[in-house]
Amino acid sequence: DEIRPQFEAKYSKKERMNPISGKPEPYQAFTDKYSRLLVSSSGIFFMILVVIAAVFGIVIYRVITVSTFAAFGWALIRNNSQVATTGTAVCINFCVIMLLNVVSYSCTTNFCSQERNMRLIDKTLSVLMYGIYIH
Repeated sequence: DEIRPQFEAKYSKKERMNPISGKPEPYQAFTDKYSRLLVSSSGIFFMILVVIAAVFGIVIYRVITVSTFAAFGWALIRNNSQVATTGTAVCINFCVIMLLNVVSYSCTTNFCSQERNMRLIDKTLSVLMYGIYIH
């Protein structure tokens, strides 16, 4: 297997013998692996908590909205409190989806422009190095 250059550059100071090939290879310490595992698992745990909080928030919202519409003065809304609750939930969901769409689009455009700039820089450096090599 080929070792990625980023990994080799970061862990080239620590080496251990490969038991199969008998050659020294870069080694990542357990503490480094543990810290990465801890950060990843805490991010996943946080996202699970966000989902649970969102579900709990939706349940609380529906209970409060139904009770509010059930106590409303107009008979039309009072008799159709479930439909009114669903309608307001649809409007809120639409607004949240549109907001997340805008955020996603801006993040994607920003990331793609940075990646495009990096590719342009890489191409420019390649052309310069090729030009220097030929001369």
